[in-house]
Amino acid sequence: MFRLSPMFFICFVGLSILTAFGIHSFTSSGSGSKSFASTDPLNQDFEGARSSTSLTIGSVDSKNFEFEDESQCSDARKVYERSFARNIPSLFRDDRVRSFSDFPRACMTFILNNSMGSGNSSSASLAVCSSEKSGAKRNGSKACLTKTYVNTLYNYFGDVFDCMGVPQKEYLPKIFNESGFQMAAFGRKQEAGLGYLLSIAVKDANNDHSFEKFKEKILSDAADKESCRNISAQVKNLAPLDPGPAGKCGLMVSPSNPLLNLFYVGVKYWKDRGYIEDALAQMKIIERMSRLGLDEDSYSREQLYQILNTIGFNAGPVTAVTLLHGYLKKVESQGRKLTLQDFNFEEPDLGSLENRKAWEGGFAYYLRVNQAPGTKTYGIILKERAQELNQVFKEGVCVPNSYLAL
Repeated sequence: MFRLSPMFFICFVGLSILTAFGIHSFTSSGSGSKSFASTDPLNQDFEGARSSTSLTIGSVDSKNFEFEDESQCSDARKVYERSFARNIPSLFRDDRVRSFSDFPRACMTFILNNSMGSGNSSSASLAVCSSEKSGAKRNGSKACLTKTYVNTLYNYFGDVFDCMGVPQKEYLPKIFNESGFQMAAFGRKQEAGLGYLLSIAVKDANNDHSFEKFKEKILSDAADKESCRNISAQVKNLAPLDPGPAGKCGLMVSPSNPLLNLFYVGVKYWKDRGYIEDALAQMKIIERMSRLGLDEDSYSREQLYQILNTIGFNAGPVTAVTLLHGYLKKVESQGRKLTLQDFNFEEPDLGSLENRKAWEGGFAYYLRVNQAPGTKTYGIILKERAQELNQVFKEGVCVPNSYLAL
């Protein structure tokens, strides 16, 4: 494995501060997405390193951006690497001149290196699967973070999300908090794989022929979208999984994954969007927000949707809107107006009475007290994960500037 000496790393970061995003050029792809023109691994991995006085030179350990050498990993950790080498096309395993991910590969490498522990130890949060149809067992091993493993995830993620029209950066704090881009991630409620998918998500994606409809859409769009063309040959062979325990390994094993898991995430995104939009209309949320002082000229409805979608990961999409309905009722009963700050999930310095009152009047705090089901602080936790990424990378590189805020 190529390692940087400390002095080289300090010099490199110093130069990156001076060049600030000059390493890569962005070019428009045929589908309108943006892509990284350079395939140099060092440039890709350090692209976007935060260039501000809040990050001192050398404060980010270079190991956060390094790949592992396969020879340093136990056999249990080489399962994906070996499967990829045998079964995954080089289009996904190798560096690309043009990627359909809209964030640098360094974001993914950093998340992988800072999730699910490290080294050759096992974890109850990772599964062991002998085949697609085997039962998932706990105490699996973290995948060996080779260049092949990272490239494969990065290229599939970009292709699937770009092809299906799913916002990519909105998902990184969730993934950082949950699967950590580990294909064998296995939560305590049997959330499985990269997308940390619950059985209900798989079941819903299988209903109403949605699985087949989205496959057909990808194959149809392949004529005009390169990202769809990249995955179309494999998408043809995807088949719905059993949503119960028997299908858990099917969301984690290769070679059907990472594509199949990411495909299910894309289907879930669009189905949840439909549920949220219907619930917004039924509860007249937009009209009520306007009466409370926030008309649509003052915020982006798309951004409101992304907030609800994020809360919906944990509480369910309709429940997320129902919680907003309850919050608006509270504001209405108080006889006050809404502000944009009411929808900011970044917890302020609560040392001042003014800040405390503003925070306790906001939607994030309302969820902290009232959210059920799910984790009451879920949105606040994801905002903190986003801030972690923004402390390492320039704001907006890995996570949208407007993440969990109107």
